[in-house]
Amino acid sequence: SCTPLFQCPLLSYGMLQGDRALVAQPWDDTWRCIRLTDDIPQPFADPKCALLRAASRQEWRTLPNGRANR
Repeated sequence: SCTPLFQCPLLSYGMLQGDRALVAQPWDDTWRCIRLTDDIPQPFADPKCALLRAASRQEWRTLPNGRANR
């Protein structure tokens, strides 16, 4: 993800934990959770994805597109 020191031309957010990645870019309506071992999208009911999604609410109030992070 971007920081004030390392700015990105495209705003994107992401979090990692174990073999899961939670990512969102400006054209996404919500987060996408991906299993890194095989790059397969995971449902939000997946326990690891649910934990990442909950943690994301403490980091970002909105998604890159400006929608509320719910």
